[in-house]
Amino acid sequence: MIIDLRSNGGGITPSKLIDALMERPYRWWTETAVNIGHLWKRHQGHGEFSILQDGSGAVCRSDWTEPNGSIYSGRVILLTDRYCGSAAEDFIMPFKDTKRGILIGETTWGSTGQPVCFECDGISIGIGSVRASFPDAGTFEGVGITPDIAVMRSRDDLYDGRDVVLAKALEIAQV
Repeated sequence: MIIDLRSNGGGITPSKLIDALMERPYRWWTETAVNIGHLWKRHQGHGEFSILQDGSGAVCRSDWTEPNGSIYSGRVILLTDRYCGSAAEDFIMPFKDTKRGILIGETTWGSTGQPVCFECDGISIGIGSVRASFPDAGTFEGVGITPDIAVMRSRDDLYDGRDVVLAKALEIAQV
């Protein structure tokens, strides 16, 4: 199965789709926040929760999630680019972390969509409330998720209608 996530800026994390495609335990981001109560409420007591030594916030490391009846156990190939962000990265990360999927393309955006939203006089404001890092605590924000096979599309590829990323995925799928 080839899933094209290129230019997907996020939205709502497709948790049920992840669960349907995972045939092994997987985990989520490690998150850090200054607002301890917000982080606790966000995870509802799930995961390994601890207060930072200096009291400046808290960290939550997710528990492993057991898939709830995977419906697909074949090969998964994910196409990525620099425009994959937020919930698209939420989708990609468990496949990368568990090596369940092969990522082909470019490194993702390195963003997180975890704002606390406020509305004032008809203006909506979203303020980043959580710092996300990989489950192993490696830096994610501003870095992104690196593909297993890096493939860059050139200007000439675009002008000539060549999709070298998809071509590489089809080549890998045949192996």
